[in-house]
Formats: sequence, C-alpha cells, structure tokens
Amino acid sequence: MQKNSAFARGHRYALSKANLYPKLLFLMKVSVVNCAVILLSVQLFAARLSKGQSITSTNITFGVKNEDLRTTLKKLREQSGYILFYPSAKIEHYQQGLTIPHRTRTVASTLDLILSGTSLTYSQQNDGTIVIFDRPPLPVAAAEPASKAVIISGRVVDRKGLPLPGASIRIKGTQRVVVTDIKGNFMLLALDGNEVLQFSYIGFRTREIPVKGVKNPLTVVLEDAAGTLDEIQVTAYGQTTKRLNTGDQTTITAAEIEKYPVSNALVALQATVPGLLISQSTGSPGSTYKVNIRGLNSIGAESNPFYVIDGVPYSGGSFSSQRGNTLSADSRAFDALSLINPQDIESINILKDADATAIYGARGANGVILITTKKGKPGAARLNVNVFTGAGSPTRMPKLLNTKQYLEIRREAKKNDNASVLPTDYDINGVWDTTRYTDYSKVFLDGSGVHTNAQLSFSGGSDQIQYMVSGNYRKQSNVQELIGKSDKTSSMHFNLSSAAPGSRFSMNFTGGYTYTDNDIPGADLTSSVTSLAPNSPELFNPDGTLNFENNTFSNPLLAIYRMANTSITNLTSSLLLGYQLVKGLNLQVTGGYNKQAFDEFLGSPTTSFSPSVIAQGAKPSSRFSFANKMYWSVEPQANYTTNWSKGILNFIIGGSLQKQLSNAQQLQATGYNSDLLLRNIAGGTSITPFGAGYNISKYKYSALFGRVNYNWADKYILNLSGRYDGSSKFGRDRRFHFFPSAGLSWIFSSESFVQNALPFLSFGKIRASYGITGNDQISNYSYYTNYNLISGPAYQGVPGVSPVNLPNDQLSWETVAKTNIGGEFQFLKGRIGLEGNYFYNRTSDMILGTALASTTGFTSISENLGGKVVNKGFDLTLNTQNIRTSHFTWSTTLLFTRMRNSITEYPDLSPAQTNVIGQAVNVQRVYRYAGVNPETGLYQFYDRNGNITDNPSQSLDLTETVDINPDYFGSVQNALTWKGISLSFLFRYIKQTGTSVRGELAGSLFPGFMSSNIPGVMLNRWQKPGDDAVYQKYSTGITAIIQQSKINRLSDVYYGDASYIRLQNVSLGYQVPQQWASRIRAKALRVYANGENLATISNYGILDPENQSLLRMPPLRTIVFGVQATF
Repeated sequence: MQKNSAFARGHRYALSKANLYPKLLFLMKVSVVNCAVILLSVQLFAARLSKGQSITSTNITFGVKNEDLRTTLKKLREQSGYILFYPSAKIEHYQQGLTIPHRTRTVASTLDLILSGTSLTYSQQNDGTIVIFDRPPLPVAAAEPASKAVIISGRVVDRKGLPLPGASIRIKGTQRVVVTDIKGNFMLLALDGNEVLQFSYIGFRTREIPVKGVKNPLTVVLEDAAGTLDEIQVTAYGQTTKRLNTGDQTTITAAEIEKYPVSNALVALQATVPGLLISQSTGSPGSTYKVNIRGLNSIGAESNPFYVIDGVPYSGGSFSSQRGNTLSADSRAFDALSLINPQDIESINILKDADATAIYGARGANGVILITTKKGKPGAARLNVNVFTGAGSPTRMPKLLNTKQYLEIRREAKKNDNASVLPTDYDINGVWDTTRYTDYSKVFLDGSGVHTNAQLSFSGGSDQIQYMVSGNYRKQSNVQELIGKSDKTSSMHFNLSSAAPGSRFSMNFTGGYTYTDNDIPGADLTSSVTSLAPNSPELFNPDGTLNFENNTFSNPLLAIYRMANTSITNLTSSLLLGYQLVKGLNLQVTGGYNKQAFDEFLGSPTTSFSPSVIAQGAKPSSRFSFANKMYWSVEPQANYTTNWSKGILNFIIGGSLQKQLSNAQQLQATGYNSDLLLRNIAGGTSITPFGAGYNISKYKYSALFGRVNYNWADKYILNLSGRYDGSSKFGRDRRFHFFPSAGLSWIFSSESFVQNALPFLSFGKIRASYGITGNDQISNYSYYTNYNLISGPAYQGVPGVSPVNLPNDQLSWETVAKTNIGGEFQFLKGRIGLEGNYFYNRTSDMILGTALASTTGFTSISENLGGKVVNKGFDLTLNTQNIRTSHFTWSTTLLFTRMRNSITEYPDLSPAQTNVIGQAVNVQRVYRYAGVNPETGLYQFYDRNGNITDNPSQSLDLTETVDINPDYFGSVQNALTWKGISLSFLFRYIKQTGTSVRGELAGSLFPGFMSSNIPGVMLNRWQKPGDDAVYQKYSTGITAIIQQSKINRLSDVYYGDASYIRLQNVSLGYQVPQQWASRIRAKALRVYANGENLATISNYGILDPENQSLLRMPPLRTIVFGVQATF
C-alpha cells in the first residue's frame, strides 16, 4: 500500500508561506460563491425578450439630448435589447445633435423619430433583428421605371443543406444588408437588377452572386471556411479569428474529423497540424497513441500536452493494464481522447507558443489541445444520422521460412553447436510431420477486424435556448479472428445553451458519458507467428478441441480460453454561467467535473491450461484491477471590453481551483476449486496484492490569471498574459510560480504603402511572442517520504512499511522559456497562402535524479539540477487554391516541420546509455558494430581505442550515439470538389531513425532455436570460416552466441532508417441532390467512403515503420462505407 504522507500527517494545502496568499485563496472561494449567487439571481429576475415580440408593440422609455446618430442608436440597442445592423459609413454623415424627449413609446415610433430627417429607413427581420438601410429612391424619369427593382428571396444553407440563421446578405459596394431568419430565409430589394449579392457567415467562405438572371427562390450553399483568415479560433479563455490571433495556433474542424473512420480523434490530427507528431503503438483495438507538440523540452518530466474540453481542464492520463501489448506497447489502457466520441467534436485547437499557452501556466509547457464539442443551433428540430461500417487488416506481414528452409537451419544450428538431436526436438526428430507446412502469418494476421459505428443526434432550438443530444455506438472486432472478441464503446453527449438577444444572461451546460468494454484476451498472436515452427501440429483436433500433440506442442490458442474484460467509464460535465453586468463588462464562472473508472478482470480457468500443466496440479486464478479518478474545477472570471483611441481594449482576470483524487488497487486470487467462481474474488483460497497493490493520491492546484489585449485599427495587436500557479506537487515554500507572456502582431498588408507597393499581396502579418511556462508533470508529493507495505508475514499482526523515496522539500517547477516568430501571407486574392514559424524553447531547473551511494538505501533523489535543454525548429504551411470555379475546386496543403533538441547543461553527468551533453534528449549511446567475425561467426564490435573485440565494456566502449528523434515530418493533402462530389487524399511523410529491421530481427529472434521461425532475409548468415555474412551463425542455445545477440542490440547496427511515405487517408463523398434526398424526407443526404493507412512507401522492409515491431500488430489498413442523413 502506498499512501501520500502529506495527507497522512494532516498537512493542509496552503496557498503560500505568506499571509497574503491564504487571503487570496479565501477571496477566490468567496468570489466563486458570489458569482454563482449573482448569476442565479439574474436568471430569476432579469427580463428577456422573445423573438415573437414586434417593435411595433414593444414599449421602451427612451430619450437623448444633443447626441449624434451613432451614439443614439447604440443607446437604443442597449436599452431595448434588440440587435441593430446599420451602415457605418452612412451613420457618420449625421453628426448633428439629436434630441428626443424622454418618454415611453414603441421601439418603432422611437426609430421613426431617430431616423427622421435622414435617408435611412429600417426593417425588422423574423428573428427580431432590426436592419437599418438606405431608403430606396423613387423613380424620377420614365426611362428608369420602378419595374427595374427586383425582390430577391431565398435560403442560405451549408453543404449539408442545413439552414444558416443570421447569415448576412449585402449588396456589394453598399451598406445595404439583411440577415437570414431562423430557417435561413431572406428577402432583399435590388434597385436595378445589376447588383452583386455577397453572402457571408462566420466560419464559412463568402460567396458572390450577380442579381441578373437570378430566379426565386434562390438557394445559396456556403462552404466551410476552414483555413481562412476569418474562421473562428477558440483560444484560452476566449476566442478570436486567425486574422487577429497573436499566437501560433492550428484549428481542425468537424468537417476534417469526419474524413477519418476512427474511434479516436487523435487520428484526425495525424499529419494535419504542423509541429504535432502522433504515432500509433499497435493496431489492436483500443490501442493508444503517443502525442508530442514541437519535440521534447525536458529530460525527466513527461511531454504530454494539456487537454481542455469545453473550457474545463481534462484529467486524461492513463490506467495501468495487465494485458500487455494487447492494448499498447507500454500497457496503457487508453489515452486522453479515446473516451471522447470524435463525432461529438466541433473543433480541435492546438496551441503551441507561449502567447497561446502561458495563460495556462504550468500546464502549457508541452502545448495545449482545446476540444470544443458540438452544440445546438437555432432552427427547427433536426435529426442527424451517421452510420459507417468497414474492415481493417494489418499494413504489413512478414514472410517467414517454409518447412524445408526451417529444418535446414535447425540442423545447421545443431551442427554449429556440436549437438545431437534430442528426444525433445520434436520438429526435426520425426515426432512432428516434417512435410507439413503452415504459414502462420496468414493464420493469425490475415483476418479482417470489422469496424462499425452508428451516431444519432437531435438538435434545434430558438433564439432563446438551443439544445443537442446525441448517442453513439461503435464496435471494433479483433483482426486475430481465431481469438475473436472486440472493443465496444457506447456514449452519449448533451448540450443546453441560452444566450437570447437582448438578455444579459447566458448559460451553457454540456455533459457526456462513455462506457468502453474490451473483452479481447491478453495475448497478441503477432508474436506467435515467429514462435511456431512451420511444421507445428494442427491447432485443432478433428472434434474442434485444441491439439497438444501428446504434450509435445504448446498451443498458442490457449489464449482463447483465458477470460479478460476491461471496462472504462468516463463522465464529463461543464457548466458556464455568464452575466453582462454593464456595457462591456461580463462576469462568468465555469465549473467542471470529470470522473473515470477502470475495472479489469483477468481469469485463467482450467480450460486455459495445457494437459501437462494440469497434471502438475495447476489451479484456476484471477486478477482484479480497480482504479478511479475524480476531478473537479471552478474558474470564475471577468471580461471587460471597451473602445480606446482607434482600437478595442480587452481585459480578462480570473482564478482557478482544481482538485484530483486518484486511487487504484490490484489483487490476485488463487486456489479456486471451480472455473465458475473466477469472477468472484471471494472464491479464491488466497487473496494477495500484486503490482502496485493499493495506491491513493491527491493533487490540488490553484491559480490567478489575467490577460490584456489591444487591437488598434485591426493592424497592430498586443497580447499580454500572466498566471500565478500553485501546485501541491511541490513543498510549501516552492509551490508557487508566476508565468508571463507577451505577443505582438502587425498586419502590414493593411498599410497603404504596402498595398501600393505589393498589389499581389492579399494579406500579410508578422507576429512574435515570448513567455515562460512551467512543468509539474512529476509524481505527487515527492517532497515527502512515501511508503509501501512490506510483503510477507506481519509483525504481531501489523504489516511493515518501507520508504520508497527520499524527500526533498526544495523541489520546484521546471521552467520553459519560449520564443516564437511567425509570419502569415496570402497572395493573389487568397489563392496562395504561406505560414511559417520559428520556435526556440529553453528549459531550466529540470527535475532529475541525482545518483546516491548504496549506503543511503536509495539509488537516487529527485532534485532541480542546473540542467538545461534547448529545443528549436521551424514549420511551414503552404495552401494553394489551384482551381476555383462555380462547379469545380482543387486545393492543396503542404506541411513541413523540422526540430532539434540538445542537452546544453547537466551537472555531474555520469556515463550512461542516454543523456549526453551536446546531444539530443534520449540519445542512445551504443557500441560501434564491426560485423560478423569471418572465423568465429560471431558478432564483433570496436572498443574505445578502435580495436575489434567480441566482448566490449558497457562502461567504456559505448562510443557512438544514435538520435532517434524525428529529423523532419509533414504531409501533402489535396481536396477536390465537383458539384456534389468531394475527394481528398493525404500523404504523410517522416524522416527518422528507428529500430532497424535487421536490429529488430537480430534482437528478437534466435535462429536455430526450436519453434523459432525467421523471415527469409535472415538467411544471409555465417556458415563456415571465411564467410562474409550479415547475421552471425545459428545456434540452438549456446550461451556465448546468445550473449552476442544481446550485445548486438546495444550497437549502432540495431538502428537504421525508418523513414516512410504513407497514404494516410482518402475520403470520397457524394452529396445527394435535394430532390432525391426529399424522397426519403431527408433535408440532406450524403454517402461516403473513407480509407486509412492504404499504402506505404519505405525501405524499411518487412515490418511497419510506424511501430517498428515484429512482436506487435502493425497499424491497420481500414476502409469503411457510410451514409449521413439529416431529417
């Protein structure tokens, strides 16, 4: 049992050593309560307008004295609650003082008084919005009859046929504008029929349509504006546009996520975000992904990014599974996004530099990933259905030796060892059929894992309140069909939001629940492909039972009968309450709760034992693992926006209180008398802890944060932010730190001299940022001594405990100073876009282990050493609109990222296999390989003096270094549309050094061993003196030969080029015409096919270059077919 003694001793979590900080903490707690009370009171008593209220029947008490027209309209908007649209240029003409008596009248009568004496008139839209526009002039001559005026009516929808309420329709070159109603409908008067209409909507591309020739009703389809300058980007505690953002940020929309037939949204981020590297550990269902943003900044601390879902920090993390590489290489059961349904995600924003991340303080050192889930939209109720199904198979399978080749190397190994054939050498002594042949790579890996996904969502609402609820079920069966079983996930998501026009109150309530059930047994038969002789006996007897060939054969399909079940539940919820106290000042409080539960059962019934094991008296056993994580957070904040000089000034100030409680327990029960009792832990005669036994851990975190943003004339933008963090992972005197940042951008294309000198430049912006972030990704309470229970007999009934670490109350934050310089450019009216970023990160005060003498009882102690790491690089993004017509479009996106890191300081660094000053983090120190000795047939190496030896010293002769960090990576994506057909395909590339095929084979396989089959490439081996061979001589088990294979794993030959180009994704879709879709009463209908990992170009050979393993299943090649419908 491990228990954090910080809580065992009764220490309280204090905000600081000084009296000031406890007071701040108290004030923050009080402010949270006050905000909640205020907001709830406002909800009960604030009057709200409904969309059904007409300005002709709504009264208002209003009056002004000697005000200009603009100010008067602003006051009317504030007091009435109605949204007003008006032509700014025209309003500026009326600067004379306007006086209206202060009295009660209708809003319409008030507008009549305000606009009297002007050329302006007004109109109320169906959604209540008031539009002010130029009064149409009367015809003055018969040559220009009034009949030339044209009324245009129609509907604005997205590419799925869904209405876009609030879209703007403007007559180009004028300030005359109307907006669509809740159903996307509009009506507009064109005076002479020669105008051009501009249709625009936030998040969509602006579209222009000439009035001439238009027939009513007009249906206008707007395309998603992903990648454009005015797309909305969710930022830390707010939102902005790409045009005005001072930070380095990439946005992935729901439309991009839909292209990937996956159960984890991380796959949609692969190769689509510059600077973001994601790799899959195995192709087994439920496997995990490694995520890294802009390389490694630290030696000891973790490099995982920080996840925020709907404004609430997400605990993420992982649970430890006992099922080995069935789930992943490092036995993790899931990653942060595996429990979030990709189809519930509206957008994912990846924050990279200090300007974007420093306001998250200690959490932002490794980047931040903001996830925004889908919400309801105003409009009629909509039912959305999305169903797809398909299958996946391994990308690569090794071709192994046939029976004749295998038997030859077995006999050759016997000869090399001067050994005779033994009675237990069943494969070559005649007990097994020497003419039998089975290709086990096809038997175990040639299956198809069926992937099925069904999504149902219901959404809609009015201007006052919007809602959405969705449900999802997905199932991914095991590719290894002989074992079977599957990974199944059920989830639901809901959202309720309110922000009515004219109301000061806003609310957003979001939640979700996910249940995952994985019953795939804890065995990956990929490793069995090479651990069976090709002439092994049949796997099954004629009656269907497992064959053990008279106890001469260890049948790998015993795994079929092993019982396994892992279930994970995930509950997320967030509530945002907002209130506009006065003009420009908004109060807001966000509360979040997340609970994750992990429950795993592994059973070994009698049926999973071979007859020989049963004969030895083996009894059934079970293992039970339980873990829970509970996380809550409360973040109050105030946001103030005002006009200042020629710009907009915005202030944000807030606080954060967070707490996480984790506990885990692992128990083993043995001595069962019946297989039927295995799921009942009480059925065992002996129950003992295993692994970590029992562990409980608490983590507390508090912060104050603020930000100032000033936008001057949409040209010069300054962003300053800071966060004062406190973490319970550090001692009382070291747990607080301040993390500031500054960002500046200049939109130089708005300068008149630039426009005159560079007419081909559509947009140009340069930006720079500098800031300091922290890192507290270490174990909890390392500053106190933690204890473990001592296994074995108790002393007088009391179990003993032993310390597991030396305390260090001086332990404090790692700090990362980040510098970023970037530029964004668009040419030829946006046809060509280029974005580039250079970053330089410098980490100091790294938390590392200092080696201790054995007399202390510990091997090391964690300290903030003076070590430093520099991580730098650059990324480029090129977008081109190759063809853009009304019916056909073709665009291309190219990404390129290159980064390097190095250890610049490391005090008292002792020789080790990793960590070399001047080299990259996690560089591998290895022997220099000298080939196969032509006389002895054994691997040999160079020592430190350049002499060849077969017995190098691990402390002296590790003279070479191998950098396994990626050299560069990126992607090339093309997207084409033709009428209703869309096609996109993405190629991913990476230049890297990894475990070479030769190294993996030589390190994992032992040719000549019984039941150790090998790929054909290993036949280039030493057979006689004088041979110049690639692989050393075969052996049946001579210690010296095996030892040389182990040394070979520590040499430079173990590593090699693992670069590849992969057709990562292909997406083909067809938007069914509305007249066809209406036959099934659908508002929109789309059919599609998606593929993933379809082809790979690499010199890597027989293995997959992504997971580089002969013993784990490679990533799957997946193809699915689906249909989306909206009713």
